[in-house]
Amino acid sequence: MISPRLLLLDEPLSALDPNFREEIRNALKRLHENTDTTFLMVTHDFGEALALADRGAVIDHGVIEQVGAIHEIFQRPCSCSVADFVGMKNLFEAKFEDGAAEVSGIKIRLSQAPKTHHRYIAIRPEDITVETNRLPSTHQNTFTAVVTGISSQGFTYEVDIKAGTVTFKALVTKKSLVNKEIREGLEVSISFDPASVHSL
Repeated sequence: MISPRLLLLDEPLSALDPNFREEIRNALKRLHENTDTTFLMVTHDFGEALALADRGAVIDHGVIEQVGAIHEIFQRPCSCSVADFVGMKNLFEAKFEDGAAEVSGIKIRLSQAPKTHHRYIAIRPEDITVETNRLPSTHQNTFTAVVTGISSQGFTYEVDIKAGTVTFKALVTKKSLVNKEIREGLEVSISFDPASVHSL
């Protein structure tokens, strides 16, 4: 009990208030770093997983979908179900040709060629930049769009932006929302790096 080889933790921080949760999370991280104990922790909180885990596994309907470095799972999910689970809200069926993905008539550049069995692309909402000025973007993927919805996510806002018939979701800070005067019906430009586009 004093020096366990393996510590099983089933959502240990879920019932704690935010300040105490952060304190206990930091204590768990220090404990893990300073001992040889392996932690096996179940969590539905992405922040906890990213802060505490070296490796992770995503389980869907009792089946392990993906195992690997925690940042790899969040940045490069192996399937649509994992992409959806880890918050890649921009998940689109696509056709691939000449280093690009076509989604409902919009050509999206990729940083690497998709595998032959891939049929979808996924983009994290925080990787999409929303601009209200008309300055030229350095990104290859830049599109004119219209804001169709804004919803608070606590410390950030999720902005729905429609380019052609495709609705993208972007995350912006409150400061960015106010300073750029982002509102429903506003014409904006969105951009994202080809490296942010993951084929599945």
